[in-house]
Amino acid sequence: MGTPSPWATTRSVEGVRRARDAFLASGADAADDVTNLIRVSRQRSQESHVDTDHPAPLYTGREPDETTLTRAALPVLDSLCAELINEPACLILTDSKGVVIHRGGGDGSLLQALDSVNPAPGFCYSETGVGTNGIGTALEVGAPVLVNGDEHYTGSLRMFSCAGALVTHPVTGALLGVVDITTKAKNSNALLLSFAKLAARRIQGADPRRGEPAGPRTPRATTTPPANTPAAR
Repeated sequence: MGTPSPWATTRSVEGVRRARDAFLASGADAADDVTNLIRVSRQRSQESHVDTDHPAPLYTGREPDETTLTRAALPVLDSLCAELINEPACLILTDSKGVVIHRGGGDGSLLQALDSVNPAPGFCYSETGVGTNGIGTALEVGAPVLVNGDEHYTGSLRMFSCAGALVTHPVTGALLGVVDITTKAKNSNALLLSFAKLAARRIQGADPRRGEPAGPRTPRATTTPPANTPAAR
């Protein structure tokens, strides 16, 4: 026997699979097999006429090269993704509408599988476009979300498990985007959501000028920010 994957979990998925099949057949999930969050997300997906077999993420074009989010997030993600190269998990960053900005890490098998469903820069992974998923559903409910295997609405996403956590502005609280960690469903682990939330906290704590941890903020009496600060740009 081979060494078990550190990403693997023993969680049974048969009940979740039955619940998805029941929903697609009758519009009703088996009551005890999925959470209310997933049940309601599936209903929204159905109302949005999302394809049940193949996701069709809208291509919107690449995001601008530099934003407040990318200045803070990309150096953090580069560091985290360096730890995930040739590992069966990758990180995805999107804007506040679910448009992918960056994807990194992952082994060849995972990246090839992801390429078949287009979570790539410029593609929108909103729930209305591709159904229940870690990015779009996190945006819909305004909270971190873990979507495992058959909990996905669209069939070709069922091979994945993904956890999405919101990234908000550390001062204003405005929604900036989502950071998502994705692996194959067979490797799903409850720690996926913890890792996504950790990545979001590191981004929120980064200096948007350099992507480094920000120092303590000192309240200012003036309403006009001094030159050379993020607020003045």
